[in-house]
Order: sequence, then C-alpha cells, then structure tokens
Amino acid sequence: MVLTDIESANKKLNAQLVGAQLDKIAVSSIEFSMCFMTKSMPIREIWVTTSGRAASSSQEEREDFFEQRGAFLSLAYSLIGNSISKIGTNEEGCLSITIGKERIVISPDEECFEEIWSVTPDNHSPYQEYDWFVTYTDDNELLTK
Repeated sequence: MVLTDIESANKKLNAQLVGAQLDKIAVSSIEFSMCFMTKSMPIREIWVTTSGRAASSSQEEREDFFEQRGAFLSLAYSLIGNSISKIGTNEEGCLSITIGKERIVISPDEECFEEIWSVTPDNHSPYQEYDWFVTYTDDNELLTK
C-alpha cells in the first residue's frame, strides 16, 4: 500500500466521520455494519461494514472468530449514542475507530474472501454507486473515491 493512498484515505475518513454518532448496528453471519449519523446538516448516514475481525482495546482477543464477534457485538451495542473522535487506517489494512473511550480495530482475517471493511455513505449495499467510499479489499488493496 502506498503512503499517499493511506494519507488520502485517512483524510477522507476523518472529514466524513469525526463527530458522527453511532446510531445502529446490523449483523449477518458474514458481516457486521455500524451506521453513524453525521452532525452536519443535512444529517446523513455513513456505514462502516466489515467481514474482517473486529476487536476493542479493552477486550481480550479470542482465537475463535465467532466468539470474538459475539464479544465485540456486546461492546458495539453499548457504544450506540457515542461519537467518533478519531478514525484511520494503516499499511497493514487495519481500520482504527475511537468511539467514546473505546478504540475499535478492524483487521484483515486470512479466511475472509470479500471486502475486509468499507466506509460508504447512505447505504451499506454493495450494489449501489457511491459518491465517495474508502474500502480495503481481500486483495490487500486500499480503494478510495
């Protein structure tokens, strides 16, 4: 991953999400999504969706993916109503989000064969055309628009 790609992605992520409030979560067997509401008018939804491994700095990481996901879901639910104070990605493809006092890290998982994580406006549907997005793929590519 090129450093300028990371800088560009981080700039876009911070511009869109810092101050946004966690409003709801959606879960399926293969992905987890968090919906944030922007503070600026007009209020918009921004979705962070992952099929990768999600953990918090305050939780002990578990070996089993689904045990880890279950523990993380409990934490995510408790964070509803809190706002993002910091967000960014790094050269390993991890997405780090600070919500309230918790630092959440979404990281690539060797068994993941889809987008590791994506940040998109208004909808988390993979079939929609977006004005902007930031995505980390299973091919270890950071994509931005």
